[in-house]
This record gives sequence, C-alpha cells and structure tokens, in this order.
Amino acid sequence: MTLTYVEDLKDKPKALAKNLIDEWGKLHAGTPTVLWHYTSKKGFEGMLSNTELWLTNAKFLNDTSELDYGIELIKATLLSMKSRYASPTTQEFLESESVSIEVASMLFGAYVFCLSEPDDLLSQWDRYADRSNGYSLGFRAADIVKERPHLKLRKVEYEESTQTLIIERIAEQFCDLLERELDPSVERKYNDIVLRDFGNAMLDVFIQHLYCFKHRGFREEQEWRLVETLGPVSGASKLLYRDSGSLTNVPYVKENMGVPSPSG
Repeated sequence: MTLTYVEDLKDKPKALAKNLIDEWGKLHAGTPTVLWHYTSKKGFEGMLSNTELWLTNAKFLNDTSELDYGIELIKATLLSMKSRYASPTTQEFLESESVSIEVASMLFGAYVFCLSEPDDLLSQWDRYADRSNGYSLGFRAADIVKERPHLKLRKVEYEESTQTLIIERIAEQFCDLLERELDPSVERKYNDIVLRDFGNAMLDVFIQHLYCFKHRGFREEQEWRLVETLGPVSGASKLLYRDSGSLTNVPYVKENMGVPSPSG
C-alpha cells in the first residue's frame, strides 16, 4: 500500500509545477517588437563575426548580487509563511525549501542574454556599452525565439511587493496540495519521499522565476532576458568558459542567431 501511495502522489506536484510554469510563461507573451542589447565595440564585433549570442550563467552577470537578491527574497518569504500553517510537516516543508533554493540555483543554471526596452538609456550606455563608446543593438523579439523552443524571453520584475506575492502564491498552492494529499498515518520514510517530490517540483517553479527578480533600483532598464535553463548533467556538454573582466572561468553557452542590427 505504501509504495502505491508514493507512486499515486508522484505526478501531482509535477502537474502543479507544469501548470505554474506554463502560467508564468503566458505572462511574458506581450514582448515589444524590438529589444535592445547594449555592448562594447569588442562585444559587437564578436557577435557580428560569429553570428552568435553568448548566454552567461546568471551567477556571473555584471551585478553578481542579482541572483542573491532573488534567493534571499524567496528564503525570507517561505520562512515568513510558516506561521500560516498549523501542521508541523508543512512548516518543516517550508523551512526545508528555504534552504534548498540556494542549492538548486547552483545546480540548475540559468544562462541569460540581457535586453532592454529603451534603445537610448544613459545608465545602460555607461554600465554595459563601454561608457557610451559601444553600441545599442536592436533584436526583433519574435525572431530571437523563433524555432528555438529551448530559449525563453522573460520580463524582469522589479517591485518587491509583486515578487513576494508571486512567491507566496506558488508556495501556497504546493502547501495546500501537500496538506490535502499527505497521509500522516503512513510511515515517515514514505512521507519523506512524498515531501522530496513536492520540494523538487516547487524548486523547479522557483528556478524559472529566480532570474526574473531584480532590485527596484534597476527598474529604469525595463529589462527582458533571453534564457536557457540547463541541468547539471544535461547541460554539461554545452558549457563553455571564458574570462570576463576580473572574473575567470565564467560559464556560458553559445546560440547561433544571425546578424544583429546596430542602432548607433
């Protein structure tokens, strides 16, 4: 009976995760016609000569604290939700996931290419285009992902209140499902398997959101991100490494895209 119980529950958190990820994707459907990438002269020449985009691991972006911001917000939100549930198992689940999100973000890498809605933003020229000596390159949003199902265009969310509501909604749905389905009379070792399956499914959803959360101090960028998410095993064969500024061995992946058009 116990093995059947575990098997019967296995697909339920996976189905919930799929629905939540699909819903998240639909929220990003209204992309602008053109999105802009600010880069140095060297970066532009590299894209032009190789007709490639380089998607960099999100942990190695210009502002290395970006991913930490999202991780800390998810951790804090999950811990703050413990008091909403009387069940010690649900409280334990939330606490465990607040720890696991950091590990999951290290194992399942998000590789991103950053774009903005404004084509002539001073802060972007200064930060990313060699202090205005580089280029702002326009990309037709529909063409970037056309016939490339492994790539997703995602809009960055800057408001912490909105980010928190998103996190809470995800966690609430998993906790509610867990409380409906978990049988406390079943031997603990089998419920531990169920909790692991629920936890892995919820982490899959959070990973899809994590690289879309950014501090509101950057909101003028109106950023979109071209993203490919790779697992620790499946993505290993695609990874390349390069030096970037003061950083060495920065992981990235190449995507053949065709030639971008400079705006100036």
